[in-house]
This record gives sequence, structure tokens and C-alpha cells, in this order.
Amino acid sequence: MSRYTEGVCDDGAAILKDGVPVSITEILSMLNLHEQMVNTQIGMQRAIDTLRDEHARPLLAAAPELYEALRYMVTIFEHHAETPEEFNAIGTALNVLGTAEGDEGDAA
Repeated sequence: MSRYTEGVCDDGAAILKDGVPVSITEILSMLNLHEQMVNTQIGMQRAIDTLRDEHARPLLAAAPELYEALRYMVTIFEHHAETPEEFNAIGTALNVLGTAEGDEGDAA
């Protein structure tokens, strides 16, 4: 990365890039390029944020329905458990769902 400093040239100040004087035209070109790059980066970040929001909204909106569907499925499986191990595994799944439900309530 280059280092810009101030120096003296003839009877005035000069801007140096790595110790070498830089013309006003070069400085203006670099400043304009820098501004274009910053604006491009800002635009890209806004596009990324918009895409993220567009994808997140439907998922967040569907989360309660998905939770209820999963809970219903686990309840059905619980009723069909044939061994203690199956029943315990399903009970563990219900506890995990209950924890997720509790965490959701705490965050609100």
C-alpha cells in the first residue's frame, strides 16, 4: 500500500506518493477513482442487504407454521413409538422444540 506525505517543492507544498511528487491531475484522478470505488462498495452492500432481507422475511413469516408442523409431526411419532428408546428419542425432540419455543418468547 502506498504512503502519501507532504513535501516542499520549489516555493510551495507538494504531495508525495512513496516519496515521489504527484501531480494535481494524478491526485484528482485517484480521488475520483476512490470515490467511485466507495460508492460501488456501498451499492453492493445495499444490494446484499436487500437480498438478505427479501429472503429472510418469508422465512421469518413462515417460522411459526413450520414450528407447529414439526411439533405436530413429533407428537404423531410419539404416539407410535414402540420401544422406550423410540419414546425417549421423540421426547428429546419435543424438549428441543420446547426450548426453541421458549427462546423465541424470551427474545420478544
